Amino acid sequence: MRITSSGMKVFALTLGMILVPWLARGDDWPGYRGPKRDGVSAEKGLFASWPKSGPKLVWTVDKAGAGFGGPAVVQGATFLLGTVDKEEALHKVNADGKVLWSSTIGPVFDFQGNNWSGGPNATPTVGKNLVFCQGSQGILAAFNVETGLQVWKLDTVAQLGAEVNPIGGGPPKKGWGFCGSPLLDGEKLIVATGGPGGLFTALEASTGKVLWRSEKVKDQATYGSVIGFECMGQPVYAVATQTGAVAVSAKDGSPVWRYQREAEYPDIVACTPVVVGEKFLLPVGHGGDCALLVFSSGAEGKIEVKPAWVAKEISNNHGGFVVSGDRVFGFHAKRAWTAQNLADGKVLWSGRRNALGSGNAILVDGKVIALAEDTGEVALIDPAGGAYKEMGKFTLPKESTIRKSGGRRWTHPVVANGKLYLRDQELLFCYELR
Repeated sequence: MRITSSGMKVFALTLGMILVPWLARGDDWPGYRGPKRDGVSAEKGLFASWPKSGPKLVWTVDKAGAGFGGPAVVQGATFLLGTVDKEEALHKVNADGKVLWSSTIGPVFDFQGNNWSGGPNATPTVGKNLVFCQGSQGILAAFNVETGLQVWKLDTVAQLGAEVNPIGGGPPKKGWGFCGSPLLDGEKLIVATGGPGGLFTALEASTGKVLWRSEKVKDQATYGSVIGFECMGQPVYAVATQTGAVAVSAKDGSPVWRYQREAEYPDIVACTPVVVGEKFLLPVGHGGDCALLVFSSGAEGKIEVKPAWVAKEISNNHGGFVVSGDRVFGFHAKRAWTAQNLADGKVLWSGRRNALGSGNAILVDGKVIALAEDTGEVALIDPAGGAYKEMGKFTLPKESTIRKSGGRRWTHPVVANGKLYLRDQELLFCYELR
């Protein structure tokens, strides 16, 4: 199954491949950043505005453990990773907020001087009656959605020599740990493992068997996740790298194109690119920039890529930007929430610096839901006008007691089945939006 948007086909990777009874509906959120990994929900008519106190809080889970990974929600069941007693675990929560089971993945990745993270930072992917997840140690695992029993497990560091670029801190070849969320494409599971064996690895989803690695693309992994799309008629997988972005053939992992900056990004790369029509949007924070890449036919049938524009007006540190119509909406870490013209990168408007602090955002029915990382404020924002406009705001009712001193509320919001999910480490809040 594929979804077409202005000529470029984006794989509906998690939606079309799930077997009954775990068939994802249009209002589910089966993995990182939603069905198309772009932070956009297809749900309509959930709200005109919020009451002063915010939406109704339905339930709270308070023992999810440490971690920045978001929830995946399918058929009312929520799947979430967290650290409990120094072990990373996958939790299943039912529609009433009750934890049904927790299954261990492996030991938490930590090191002396780590004041930022203390748990898994990836989001589970639900499909084929399985839940696929990656722990911060680089352990990939698949669990039965009903029972929580482990189906297969792969230590990508020990068995594949996987590596993370350590720029910004952390041990060599591991950095802050593995953060990429697995991507399900039919019978294949795609992960950015990184290292000499290949940046991309394709696994047989049902068994964990390695199908191929991108042996000619050997970059270390960053902290973003892989996306899949059809680029000028060719199915590819792409991911942000420390020097730009790269894509390989979905068939065998062979190189297709590479966007190479003149210099490496100065700090960590934690964004996941978004495909918009026939273009490729790559916003990187922590001193990086936002580039809109365009494609053309080169010599010998090769695909050439170049930036249509590069700007720093939106430079979201953790990738929580969205595209709404003809504009990009996001936060610049040292400025404010901003709307930018997608066509040429020009700023349409910027909000006040004290309106809402840095954070992550998703798009629902043309409105932005943004979570401020420092304050826990949640705002409903209309990005379509000529100025920053809030349609409601509330604050999370509790604050994590286990978050490390340098950590913030970095989990992206999720909307599924008419409900809003917000996480602060061990706390997962579920709000009713209908």
